[in-house]
Amino acid sequence: MARQQTHAPHGYFTLADVAGLTDVEADRISYWCSRWGAILLQPTVNPAVHGGTRLFSERDLVKIALIPTLIDAGLDHTEIRRLFTQPQPGWWDLSRAQKQNKNFLDWLVLIRDGRGRTRWYFVASVYEGGPAGRVASGPMKALTKGINDAIWRTGPIRGWQVIELSNVKRELLERITRTGRSLS
Repeated sequence: MARQQTHAPHGYFTLADVAGLTDVEADRISYWCSRWGAILLQPTVNPAVHGGTRLFSERDLVKIALIPTLIDAGLDHTEIRRLFTQPQPGWWDLSRAQKQNKNFLDWLVLIRDGRGRTRWYFVASVYEGGPAGRVASGPMKALTKGINDAIWRTGPIRGWQVIELSNVKRELLERITRTGRSLS
């Protein structure tokens, strides 16, 4: 039997850490990561030993914090699993986004067509004058393009939703900083 770790190595988080940082119950996270559950994501370190400690990266944290919002938006487990594989892995980074530009803006745009199918678009840009300021013209153009693209490809749309992923990332960064932990 493997020994349970109580503290994760630098740059990683235990299940208890993730539950505390994301406000998602540990049992639910275990279900989302289990091959007998939803299999929405694989922890970065996933020992195949009963009782082994799963370790999560910052990318895993962002995905776990986003899953409840995606479920509330009406996506099923298969759609969420597919969505997580679409963008480049760096899209889910916390530390890289903040290091590149503190005014970063990441949007996930969900568009549901007339048949109930969901398409998604990832939009990355920056705020003009900081996160409390105005959104730059780039993401607004991308949002317009995404909606127009969905309409012209599939016909009428049933609805759309913009999820501001940058807010999820900023909140996680603040919580990590408050706990005295650091990222990779």
